[in-house]
Amino acid sequence: MRVLDVGCGDGRDSIWLAELGHAVLGYDSAAGMVDKAKTRAMEADVDPGSFLQGTEVTAADDHGAGTFDLVLSHGVIMYRQDADAFVQRHVDLVRTDGWFSLIAKNFDGLPYRAAQEQSYRDALNAL
Repeated sequence: MRVLDVGCGDGRDSIWLAELGHAVLGYDSAAGMVDKAKTRAMEADVDPGSFLQGTEVTAADDHGAGTFDLVLSHGVIMYRQDADAFVQRHVDLVRTDGWFSLIAKNFDGLPYRAAQEQSYRDALNAL
């Protein structure tokens, strides 16, 4: 499949899908996360050029509507102001009969996850 991972973070999902043989592009708005994804990709022998800085808007500009078999947006929607427009932009990127995977984090759980990962500053900020 041709896969787009919007908000790919450190590339965990993208790399896993690439290792399964899919053609994956990962976009993240944070340059630091793109750098982490590229580092992880090199360690996993996945093309680091598959990770780019940008959003679903950038992906649409770069590739056009209806070009992906699967579009992932995991843990991003909570940070967007207009959820309806955000979802529509993702749906527009999916080809006919393709798939769109949307996951939203539970805001109440964010401090607990950060604390579990021993990122106490992040846990306090989430509270």
